[in-house]
Amino acid sequence: MKGAAKMQSKSQLVTSIEAFYARHHYWTPTNEKVTRIETPFVNRHRDTVIFYVVQETKQGLKLTDGGYTLDDLEGEGCFSSRSPQQLQLLTGQIERRGVSFDSESHEIFLRTSTQDYARHQIQLLHALLFIEDLFSATATQHEGLFIEQVHDFLTSVKLHITAQPTLADSSNQTRYADFVVVSAEHGPTKLVWTMNNADNRSYAAAIIIEKCQIQSQHADTAFYVMINDEAPVAENVIQIFKAEDITPVLFSKRYEHVTQLTGQASWDEPEC
Repeated sequence: MKGAAKMQSKSQLVTSIEAFYARHHYWTPTNEKVTRIETPFVNRHRDTVIFYVVQETKQGLKLTDGGYTLDDLEGEGCFSSRSPQQLQLLTGQIERRGVSFDSESHEIFLRTSTQDYARHQIQLLHALLFIEDLFSATATQHEGLFIEQVHDFLTSVKLHITAQPTLADSSNQTRYADFVVVSAEHGPTKLVWTMNNADNRSYAAAIIIEKCQIQSQHADTAFYVMINDEAPVAENVIQIFKAEDITPVLFSKRYEHVTQLTGQASWDEPEC
């Protein structure tokens, strides 16, 4: 019965997201030019992820989080707008996802038209979920952000990787992963996402959506998610990824997966 309840919960989440994408539910006009959008996603506080649609011209729209995402992270000491390193990382990640960042208001936003609104709302939402996960506080943050730790691991085991790849889906829309591992001699290409806050089911759902869209155009591809497990990782998170043919890799056990990632017959874990 517990397993059935989990699957029902997952099904309800997927249905809710699909309905949101298809019919743009949860619209609340705040004035004649601004509409507040409540999404089926939640952030790490379990609050609904909200963004705003600002009508700038007859056909021109601005989609924005109003500065909430970064202000919230900075208020909790997870992000510093005065850190050149964090700003550089943020700017690079923002730009590759096709959204913009206002350094004064901290808004994460993009501009679109009424005709292209549907795909751009997804683009903004996934960017907001990614940025929150990227900078969420962790006990090992003194070792660098989790995505940087994953990068260091992948390069340390001599994998040929491309960081921040972009891929096209069947509709020629851009999709995102964190790393691609290319191995012409040892099996299929591997796409890798990172998940810093394993308790955020909404970001897990966003990863699954990206994977499903990418898979339609990249059949000979294996999918992985590196999960920060310094805090306990719920079993249903692991099972959700497995059900979608995404291999979950707990970071503390990452060396157990090197053979699978490299396609090599054996691998000796380095001594600490």
